[in-house]
Amino acid sequence: MGIYIKDPDAVVDYTVDYGGDGYLLASEVISTSVWEISPAGELDFNVDANGTHDDTTAQVFVKGGIPGDIYKLTNRIVTNNGRTDDRTFQLRVENK
Repeated sequence: MGIYIKDPDAVVDYTVDYGGDGYLLASEVISTSVWEISPAGELDFNVDANGTHDDTTAQVFVKGGIPGDIYKLTNRIVTNNGRTDDRTFQLRVENK
């Protein structure tokens, strides 16, 4: 999914679209969504690790981070059909 740049003072949302890339089957929707940050520490969730989701997308807001550090954000969903998928992207923190 690539690497994104975030200022340490910004509270920014990130969204993963599972419907747009053909992963979800017809009439399949996201039932649960959980996010992880690695390494844990200075970059954190603005609210909680569940973020929000609708039928096809999962979203989370993150804050903080140390300039120069790179973090991995992973989203794990479970669908109403019981299928599980993970999507991971990198987030580099830089002063803008």
